[in-house]
Amino acid sequence: MALYHPVKIGNVELKGNLFLAPVAGYSDSAFRSVCVENGACFTYTEMVSAEALVRKNLKTETLMARAFNEKAYAVQIFGGEEQVMAEAARIVLEKTHCEVIDINCGCPVPKIIKSGAGSELTRDPEKLYRIAKAVVDTAGPTPVTVKIRSGWDSQHITWK
Repeated sequence: MALYHPVKIGNVELKGNLFLAPVAGYSDSAFRSVCVENGACFTYTEMVSAEALVRKNLKTETLMARAFNEKAYAVQIFGGEEQVMAEAARIVLEKTHCEVIDINCGCPVPKIIKSGAGSELTRDPEKLYRIAKAVVDTAGPTPVTVKIRSGWDSQHITWK
């Protein structure tokens, strides 16, 4: 199998598997644009607060802007409440028409964890399921992915 090959995420077909991961503080539209120019087939925004989207925070909305040369990208959202995450997904789709919505379950930053979001969700699989289901139900045909760590820490591995 070739290292570089087409990928399909739900109904989204991508010409290659060179993705730019979501990185808070770095993955703005300008950086994503440079990565596309250098071969990235698919990019992710940095994590976007579902709460801030629902509260109509304009600075937060700018994090979702599509770069002029991005043919396919995902908006990554984070939050700890299913209704807020569902509403954020609706806002994301309305404002961006992104190809994929990604749920952040990997951020270990204490501020995010204290809000019940990010990697904290791996400690409560039932809550994570409810949030993911709410986002999937809202997203309709738009694929939903989840960024997840292999576990909360080395003593609590969720996946091997």
